[in-house]
Amino acid sequence: MEPLSIDRVIQPHKSFIELVVKSLPLDARIIGISVVGSIVNGIVDQYSDIDFIIAVDPLYYNSVIEERMAIVSKYGNILTGFSGEHVGDSRLLICLYDKPLLHVDYKFVSLDDVSKETSQSQLVWERDKRFSSLLDQIQSKPFQMKDQWIEDRFWIWIHYAGTKIARGETFEVLDFLSFIRSNVLVPLALASEEKIGFGVRKIETILPAFAIKLTATIASDNKESMKAAVEACINLYLELRAKVNPSELDIHKNCELRTKQFIQAIQV
Repeated sequence: MEPLSIDRVIQPHKSFIELVVKSLPLDARIIGISVVGSIVNGIVDQYSDIDFIIAVDPLYYNSVIEERMAIVSKYGNILTGFSGEHVGDSRLLICLYDKPLLHVDYKFVSLDDVSKETSQSQLVWERDKRFSSLLDQIQSKPFQMKDQWIEDRFWIWIHYAGTKIARGETFEVLDFLSFIRSNVLVPLALASEEKIGFGVRKIETILPAFAIKLTATIASDNKESMKAAVEACINLYLELRAKVNPSELDIHKNCELRTKQFIQAIQV
C-alpha cells in the first residue's frame, strides 16, 4: 500500500497531518498511522474532521491508552477531548484544537486488531510493513440492513408517531422523524444502492436524488406538517421495501393497512 500523498490535502489539515507524522513516530510504541473518512474519499473541505487510526504495539497498548490524552496534546493547542463510548468505541479519542479550530479523531488500535476494522484506511506512515499488510486485509462492505427486522417494527413505530401527533406531542414527533430517517430510510437506501454511509451523514452527496425525496419527511411544528411527514416516511419505506427482495419478506399486510388507516384518520 502506497502512503497518502499529503500534498493533495488542503490546509490546515495538511499541516496538522505533517505535524503528527513528524512527532508521533518518535514514540517507539507506535507502529503505524493511517487516515479514514473524507480525506481518503477525496472530498475533504475546510469543515472536515481528520480521522486517524493509530496502530500500537500490542505489548504497550494499555500504557498508550492511559497516556493518549497527553500524547495528542503535543500536536497543538488542544481545547478538550473525550473518549467515544457514546458511539460504542472507547478506543476513540475525539479532540478539538484551536488556532486553527480543528476537529481531530484518533482511534488507538492494537496492531493485532487492525484487520478487524471496517472502514477503508489510507496509510500515512508505518514503522515497518506489518501495518500496511494488515490495512490491505480490511474490506469495506455496504451496510447490510436486516430487512425483516425493520418490517417487524416499522408499522408499530408509525402508529406510535400517529398517537403523538394526535396528542400534540410536537417534539416527540420531530425526534421520531429523525430516528426513522437515520435508522430506517437512509440505511435502506444505502443498502439498495450498495453504498457505504453512517446515518444521514453526507446523504446529499452520496445519494442526491434520494436526499431530495427525504426532504418530504421534514416537518414543522404543526399537526398538518407532521402528519404529511409521517405519510412521506410511509411512502419512502414502501418504495425502498420493494427494492429489497420483498418476496423473501414476511410483510405484515394487516398491520400495514390498519396503521395507514389510523394515520389518515388523524384530525389536523
